[in-house]
Amino acid sequence: MKRSVFLLIIFIILFLSAFLYFKYISGWLVFNVNSDTPKEYLSLTKIDKLHYKNDSVMIIQKLKMFLKNHEQSFYVKTYNEGTDLIVDSILYSPDRSKIVVLVITKTLTSRELVSDDTHPYYYNGYCYFGFRKNDIFDMQWYENSYTSFNDFVELSETLRDYYFRKFASENKNSSAPSYNLNDVRFWNSSIWNVMHQKITNRVEFDLEKNNHPGNIYLPKQ
Repeated sequence: MKRSVFLLIIFIILFLSAFLYFKYISGWLVFNVNSDTPKEYLSLTKIDKLHYKNDSVMIIQKLKMFLKNHEQSFYVKTYNEGTDLIVDSILYSPDRSKIVVLVITKTLTSRELVSDDTHPYYYNGYCYFGFRKNDIFDMQWYENSYTSFNDFVELSETLRDYYFRKFASENKNSSAPSYNLNDVRFWNSSIWNVMHQKITNRVEFDLEKNNHPGNIYLPKQ
């Protein structure tokens, strides 16, 4: 009897140790199932370096407008015109009419309420959906953020791991199909209708604010 109790206690201790390890050290990696894109559906759209560079410039200009006005992912006041914006990756639909941008910000830690003397900068990562409109992009933030990283490379790898491997499993319980960003089927999925509607709503709001400011309530800054 005593031996059985002793073995049970040992088992419970080992189970709890494994539980705590995976929760606090491995970050649930074992339990967070990846949904890697099947090879036959990998999106292989390529673009030459010149067009990629020109698109990067246009995207940064658009994002700087959001940052200046503290819109989209840049709503917090710690962002200012001194914040660096870095295009980590641009993904294109087969017809190049749609894009997804992984963007990383680089900000001085001295702008944080609690500064970190050991790291001069901190990095945040965001994802934007975009629709090509002539030579510009209408862009919308996908409201998911990775913040307060001290290492640029670590953040870049985290963004890619999520959007290229885990994004497809995010809405497994939803009726809407979900694919990773590197899946060619992603470009025709229903999420684009949602993003387009958000952009339309924002444009209509801005027009109303400019033409009839009395009809718009804005909270005090």
